[in-house]
Amino acid sequence: MAGLLIDDAVSLTLRRWAGEDWLWGQTDCAMSVFRFIAETWGRAEPLERWRGTYHSENEANRLMTSKGGPMPMFRAEMDRIGAVRASDPDRGAVGLVRRADRRMVAAISVGNGMWAARTHTGFAGFRPGFAVAWEKD
Repeated sequence: MAGLLIDDAVSLTLRRWAGEDWLWGQTDCAMSVFRFIAETWGRAEPLERWRGTYHSENEANRLMTSKGGPMPMFRAEMDRIGAVRASDPDRGAVGLVRRADRRMVAAISVGNGMWAARTHTGFAGFRPGFAVAWEKD
């Protein structure tokens, strides 16, 4: 995880995640990744219209289900902002990745096949079993 120590937008974001509370609809994994996009890619925040509209995991799941599930929802938002699919994502790419417990989470690539995702206690770095990634064009 040496790549996490580089002083760049990814590292600054991970430091912020480590110090802020998890709040559904504000700083959960999707909202945190989409805030990263807005701050570092210079794009409108993809989920801004839903920020603060859900306050629990159940409400988040209902929202995602109403949009076809996490993958269709994420793809639609990334298409809407003109992000480019990445087959070999670089540091700073974002994606929807599968953790070891099989849950899909929004995450940021930290490089070399490693990803970081927001957790209730900050963030966790891991190598996902599956990832769909996008990069700034």
